Amino acid sequence: MKSTDRSPLRKRARSHRRAVSVLTISTAVLAAGLTFAPAGPASATTPSPTYDPATAVTFAPDGSLFTEVTGISSSGEVAGYFEDASHAYHAYVRSAAGTITTFDVPGASSTYALGVNASGTTVGYYVDSAYSYHGFVRTSDGTISTVDVPDASYPILGAVNDAGEAVGSYFDASFTSLGFSWSAGTVGYLPIADATGVTPYAVSGTGTVAGLYLDGAGTAHGFTRSAAGTTTTFDPAGASYTQVNAIDTAGDVAGTYQDASAVYHGFLRDAAGTVTVVDPADSTATYLTGLTGDGQSVGYYHHLGFDHGFTRLADGTITTIDPPASVDVRAKGVSSTGVIAGSLTDQVTGVRKGFVLAPTAPPPVVFHITSDVLPDGQRSTPYSAQLTSVAGVGTIKWKALTYPPSGIKVLKSGAIVGTPNKRLAPWTYHFTVQATDSTKRTHQVVTARVTLTIS
Repeated sequence: MKSTDRSPLRKRARSHRRAVSVLTISTAVLAAGLTFAPAGPASATTPSPTYDPATAVTFAPDGSLFTEVTGISSSGEVAGYFEDASHAYHAYVRSAAGTITTFDVPGASSTYALGVNASGTTVGYYVDSAYSYHGFVRTSDGTISTVDVPDASYPILGAVNDAGEAVGSYFDASFTSLGFSWSAGTVGYLPIADATGVTPYAVSGTGTVAGLYLDGAGTAHGFTRSAAGTTTTFDPAGASYTQVNAIDTAGDVAGTYQDASAVYHGFLRDAAGTVTVVDPADSTATYLTGLTGDGQSVGYYHHLGFDHGFTRLADGTITTIDPPASVDVRAKGVSSTGVIAGSLTDQVTGVRKGFVLAPTAPPPVVFHITSDVLPDGQRSTPYSAQLTSVAGVGTIKWKALTYPPSGIKVLKSGAIVGTPNKRLAPWTYHFTVQATDSTKRTHQVVTARVTLTIS
């Protein structure tokens, strides 16, 4: 029941580094960082998303024996590939509404979609009848362009941003993996000083590229390279191998690193350089694959022989994403609205499928009084406070249903005014107020017991 990544890209992984886990550099992780979400600070009034794995929607193209998700766009389009009964591989894109479109590059024996943007443009690679590899770009109207790098082999496009800028890698004549970009038909190169290999895995909305590079000793390090060509290299503390899988427009990245004990961990690095290690409880290996602009990240971790999907919110809360009757769950990306996409294996049939999981809709906010505890008052001292409510319609009218402390009255506006009587005992007083909104025909009416302490 263990999932297997069947893509020929497994061969490329071995060229990077000996004995590197295929979980890290296989197609599943090559395509892991393909979520491009607009960056920006989280709103203080926006509730954190919550998830119910039981509501996950699984899918597979018609005739699929094995379906893999490789990325999700900021607006919820999902890309990937699938295997049919004849063991041929085909690409697909699934719209945010759930419509699946399968496609092949004309003349291809296998086609793999690895990235998708908000307009539905997909990128990836295909294998022709002569077993040569080529990159491709497919626009939402079905137009496909082949992308080849001069004097190179195995060009693969792995990521595309919402501006249509794509990045990928190729092999030169010495079979060294190097990075390249593609935009409007033009191929560019992504050199990093003193690197002996470069593999981009993600590109932000501002054109900053992120991935890994190899130094002269063959050690992998993380990098970002701005559209202007400024390169930043980095590693989490104690890392012997670093790979960046996702980047947002603010320059925050998510990825995976290996420590000196050969254990894999997830990590987040903000644009200022602060690194946060991410490991769910009980994880024996963690891989971060996607990132949104408000600090949410997704990935998967290994425990007791199986993979488990998870999401981490900006506040550090981690939620495991394992839909019912599934094993080997890998979350591959997250949209700007919090929709998580990934792959899983059906525990009953053993068939590999894609899934999407939307945040649980928060309960509706109903008309209610929010000022149940009032500011303290003092005897013989003028007092003023304001009753408040939320979700009411129009003007709210207030009144007291039970008596407030002597000397205090409730106005229709919700203002509480007066001077507490000097003969009042120092005490915490309780009284009930009513709020009526301006809903037509039938007004909404709510009550609350409020507290006022007089000293």
